[in-house]
Amino acid sequence: MSMQRIALALIVLGAVAQLCLGRVDGGRAETGEDVSHQLGVLRRGLEAPSQVDLPFGDVNLVVVTDVHSWIAGHARHSSTMNADYGDVLSFYERLRKHAAQQKKDLFFVMNGDFVDGTGLSTTPPQFLTPLLEHMPWDVVNLGNHELYNTETVRWVVDEFIPHWGGNYLTTNTVMNATNEPMGNRFTYLKGEHSNSTILSFGFLYNFVGSCDIALVHRVQDVVQQDWFVEVVSKLDYDAILVMAHMHFSDGLVNVILDAIRAIAGSDMPVQFITGHSHIRAHQMMDEYSSSFEAGKYLDTVGFCSFPIKDRTASTANADAGVDTSGEQEATQPRFEHVFLDSNQQKLADVLHVDVLQTKGGMALTDKIHQTQEDMGLNRKIGCAAHEYRLNVPTSNPKSLFGLYIDKIIPTVLTNHSSELVFVQTTGALRYDLSKGTVLVDDVVIVSPFNDTVYNVSSNIQGQALLDALNIRLHKFASGSFMSSGWAIVTNGFDPSKMYTVYAPHFNAPDVRSRLETVTGKTLGPLQPLISNTTHVEVKTTHLWIDYIEQYWPCDGSADGASSSSWARFNIKQEAKPIVGGMLVGIALVGAWMYVKYTRKARLEYITVDATATEMEQPAETGDAEPNRIV
Repeated sequence: MSMQRIALALIVLGAVAQLCLGRVDGGRAETGEDVSHQLGVLRRGLEAPSQVDLPFGDVNLVVVTDVHSWIAGHARHSSTMNADYGDVLSFYERLRKHAAQQKKDLFFVMNGDFVDGTGLSTTPPQFLTPLLEHMPWDVVNLGNHELYNTETVRWVVDEFIPHWGGNYLTTNTVMNATNEPMGNRFTYLKGEHSNSTILSFGFLYNFVGSCDIALVHRVQDVVQQDWFVEVVSKLDYDAILVMAHMHFSDGLVNVILDAIRAIAGSDMPVQFITGHSHIRAHQMMDEYSSSFEAGKYLDTVGFCSFPIKDRTASTANADAGVDTSGEQEATQPRFEHVFLDSNQQKLADVLHVDVLQTKGGMALTDKIHQTQEDMGLNRKIGCAAHEYRLNVPTSNPKSLFGLYIDKIIPTVLTNHSSELVFVQTTGALRYDLSKGTVLVDDVVIVSPFNDTVYNVSSNIQGQALLDALNIRLHKFASGSFMSSGWAIVTNGFDPSKMYTVYAPHFNAPDVRSRLETVTGKTLGPLQPLISNTTHVEVKTTHLWIDYIEQYWPCDGSADGASSSSWARFNIKQEAKPIVGGMLVGIALVGAWMYVKYTRKARLEYITVDATATEMEQPAETGDAEPNRIV
C-alpha cells in the first residue's frame, strides 16, 4: 500500500470516528466539520502563500456582504459550505501576507446587513458586534436591517461605529434629531505599496422603513449636495470605491456614477461593491467602472480588483512581471472579480496552502462557538421528520410556509378559532429547516425577527381586510392561504364575517393604517398579546419553539429523528476525552503523512453565471420597502 493511501486511511479513520463521537472541547460536541478545520493545530503560523490563484490588480478587495449574522457558517447542515468567519479571517490574513510580499494593496470590506439571521443576532446586537470587531475591515457600510429597530440603531452608533475609526460609512443616512450622519460620509483608503489614494463612499438605497431616530436621504438628492460635489471635485485621489447596499444593477448605481462622471471625468476608475438582493452578480457599468455583488448569508467570499487612474492592463502586467512581448498592447483598464464558495478547502486551495486557519482565525472560531453555547443556541428542542423548504408551494408537505400557516400558528396562537385572523408578510421566514435534530438556533434561522404579536383590531369585516391588503379572493377560503405577499392564517375565511385581526410588530402599524383608510374609522391603539402561561408578550420565534417542543419529540416517534447526523455512539461521558484524544492523534498523524507525500487539487473559479439562490429584488429606483424580504 502506498504512503498516500496509508495517510488517507488514517485521516478517514480518525475523522469518521470523531464525527460519530463528537469533538470534545469544553463539553461542546461538533460534527460535520472539514478535516483540515479540525486539524488546524498542525500549522497555525501566518505563513505567506508562495502563489495565489486570484487576479490581482492595482487595488484589491476581499468582500463580504449581507451575512446577516451567519458568521458561524453552514457547517452544521452542509459539508461543502463549511467556512465560518474564523476561516474568512484566516483567508484574509494569509492573502494580505502574500499581497505585501508582491507589493500589492489589499483591502477588506463589509457591505452591510450584519444583523437578523441567526441566534447570534439580538436586539440590540450586543453578542454579535464584539465578534465582528475581530474582522479587520477597512471599510464598513450600513445595511437597511441595521435601521429597523431603535435599540439596534443606538447600539450601532454608540458601541459599534466608534470601533472603526471613521471608516464606518453612512453617506446618505443620518440621525433624525441632528441631520448628522450616523458614521462618516466618506473616507480615504491609502495604498501602502502603490502610494495610491482611494476615495470611498457608503450608500444605502432609498430605504423608507427605518425606525424614527434614523433617516435615509434619497441618493438622488445627496449626490447633488455641496459637500459631495466638493469632495469629488478635489481630485486628490486615484480611484473611487462606492460601497452601495443596493442591487448590482439598481438605477441608483447609475445615478451615483453619473454624478461622479460629471465631476471627475469619464476615465476615473469607479468600483461599486453592491448587495442587498442576495445574489452573485457583476456587470461593467462603463469602460472604467464595474458593479460587484457577492452573495448572502456567508455563502460567498468575494474578490475583485480594479485599476487606479492612468493605469492600463499593460502597465499592470509589467508591474506583475508578466511578459507581454509579441502581444498587442492592451489599453483597456482591468476590472476583475471572483466568487469563492464559502468552503474551507477551496479557500485554502486558492492560497496553495495545506491548512487554512491561522491562530487569529482559530481564536475567532472558538469565540463564535463559545458565544453560541453561552446563549443557549445549541439546546435541542425537537426533531424534524423531514426537511421543510422555503420556496415550495404551501400544498407541498415539505413547505415551510405550509407548516407555519397550517400547523404552527393555528395550533399555538389562534387555537383554530374561526373568529381570529393572523396576517404577516412573507418576508418573515428566511431559511429552510433541515431534517433531524432541531436546535434553538435552527429555529431562529428560520424565523429570526421574533416580533411581538399584536391585536390590531376587533370587529373588522373580512372584505375590509382583503381590501386593505390588496387581496382579491374569488371564493370562500376553507383554510389559511398566501396572496400578494401576505400570509393569512384563518380557520375558514368569509369576506362577510367580522374578525379580530392579529399581526406581528413589523406589520401591525401598517395593517392598522390600511384598515383605517379602508373603513374610514380611527382604530384603537395596538395591544400586545400576553401569554396565559408565561405572562410575557407572545413572540413569533417563540411560537416555533413552543410548537416543536410539544409536537416534535426525539424519541423515535418523529420519522427519521433517530438517524440525525448528530446522533452519538453510546460511549460513557467520562470516556469521551480519552477516546477523543486517541482519535485526534490518529488523524493528526495521517494528516502529517498526507501533507508530506501528496499535493491537493487546486480550485477552479466559479463563473459569473453561477448565482446563489436569488430572492425578490428591489425596484430599480430602490424607493419601495413593501416587505422585509432581504
